[in-house]
Amino acid sequence: MERFEAFVFFIVMIVWPAGFTGLAIAYSVLVLLTAMIRIGQFMYFHRLSNT
Repeated sequence: MERFEAFVFFIVMIVWPAGFTGLAIAYSVLVLLTAMIRIGQFMYFHRLSNT
């Protein structure tokens, strides 16, 4: 989840308050997914640099 996508989520939450719960859950899932991808990338490149 990059900065642009976060701003889009926040704007949609402001414009469409009825969808806040679903958008907040989707946002949280995407943030966690992005964090797991970044950690995986770090571990992969760390292993490559040690060989």
